[in-house]
Amino acid sequence: MLRTTIMMVLLAGQALAGPWPREKGRTFLAVAGFAETPETGQSVTGYATVYGEYGLSDTVTVGLDLGSDEDATEKIIGFLRVPLLPADRSLKFALELGAGRLDGDGVVRPGMSLGHGLKIFGRNGWFAIDTRGEVFVDGGAANASGDVTLGLSATEKTKVVLQLQGGTSAFDDTFLRLAPSMIREFAPGRHIEFGITAGLKDAADFGIKLGSWLEF
Repeated sequence: MLRTTIMMVLLAGQALAGPWPREKGRTFLAVAGFAETPETGQSVTGYATVYGEYGLSDTVTVGLDLGSDEDATEKIIGFLRVPLLPADRSLKFALELGAGRLDGDGVVRPGMSLGHGLKIFGRNGWFAIDTRGEVFVDGGAANASGDVTLGLSATEKTKVVLQLQGGTSAFDDTFLRLAPSMIREFAPGRHIEFGITAGLKDAADFGIKLGSWLEF
């Protein structure tokens, strides 16, 4: 269960990733709090995450992925992401490499992202697949996790997102959960996010997410 808890904390940051590079000199910062009911009849638990990206160049994005949960599980991971396809291609593909500490242990986090812009009912949208492995430096244990995202700009200031998140490890069964959310811009570069999670397999039955996005 510990490894599953760690992967669920990791996914909170992963949900914001993707193959599109951050524009040079631009910063994206997301802060979120979560409340979850682990199983029917159990008390509500909570945790928080901080995720940031900075455009080091037009093709290189660096970032920091931080998190904690109700059991004081900690995540501190820095990462670098680069696209592998030309910028004028509609299909986006990027590789990422991160390293840091997870629950006090050293970890290396390779990953890849695939994405494509699309039109849904005449509105701009996007589709993305993000996958990562977490390899523990001591002992060689590894996790695999990822998410599939479908997003839509419902209005000029409102986006809706549906994600399927999951993961597996050598220590726990595969888990799956749905995570729909809505993001509303209330000022230029300032957004508020509200979402819920629903466990499909070996995940918390129900959760609520409240967060803020900043772009500058």
